Amino acid sequence: MPEGLKKKIVLLGDSAVGKTSLINRYVLNEYSDDYISTVGTKVSKKDVTLEVDGEDRTVNLMIWDMLGQDGYMLSQASQFEGSHGAMLVADVTRPDTIDRLEKYWIPMLLKVLGTIRIPLIFIANKADLGTRDSLPTCWDMLKDLDGRYNLGMKELLPEEFNTKFLTSAKTGGNVEIAFTALTYMLCNSESAVDPFDDRIKEALMTELGSEDTSRVSVLDQIIYEFYGLYGDQEEAGRIIRQEIARAGLDHKDPLTHKLIPFTEYLTEQLVRNDMEVEEALARQKAWVALIRGMLNTKRPPLAP
Repeated sequence: MPEGLKKKIVLLGDSAVGKTSLINRYVLNEYSDDYISTVGTKVSKKDVTLEVDGEDRTVNLMIWDMLGQDGYMLSQASQFEGSHGAMLVADVTRPDTIDRLEKYWIPMLLKVLGTIRIPLIFIANKADLGTRDSLPTCWDMLKDLDGRYNLGMKELLPEEFNTKFLTSAKTGGNVEIAFTALTYMLCNSESAVDPFDDRIKEALMTELGSEDTSRVSVLDQIIYEFYGLYGDQEEAGRIIRQEIARAGLDHKDPLTHKLIPFTEYLTEQLVRNDMEVEEALARQKAWVALIRGMLNTKRPPLAP
């Protein structure tokens, strides 16, 4: 095996979306119509040589095929440790599997890794079974997810590559290029800039009760308060980044109709962190009032 950059990638998604078939097509150039449920975790290896900054670079990929069934969260999460990148796989014939990427797989991945700055490739597989209606719908759903969770990552790619694909493990369509795109991102990921870093730093320097009611200032106040309420600063930062992406917020110009769902997501996180429901809802009510410009006096101090 050539010595190169060793990178672990995980394929995530519900059962029967075609994760194993994608790996077999990419690593072995094989495909079977027979469905075999993955039991536990299977690891495949492939060495890839790319031209990066004018030089050939070898990457030793370790490709982890994850169990896609519900009820195995602890074992699934334990396998994410040390991942450098991920492919999030859905099924064109089941649009709900795209929704599940955000509801189940992305939050688990980001929580385990403790960062939102990880190269992601979004895939809707089984494009050969897609229809004139389903393919555009799935593509739009992928674009939405990619636009919110892959901020700045496309800049790590050569122009001809993308971070989202309609693939077919059966025909091989877009399989090779999807894995190649992720490999390029892995080679350059250390230069990726956290788009939320400056926003969070500014928020933590916010003067509580500031009379500045611009949308950016309001977002800063909410972030500042959440840090104080949550306690664990490192985990709070990860949550802030995740929920900004989930709400689709442009942190440089946050829109009111997206700020309100953002407060709902933060409230959910406070309750999960053992805050009393009534207290969390009261805090969210104050945030919403601030967003709507209805709060003209300084807010109460943070709970100790």
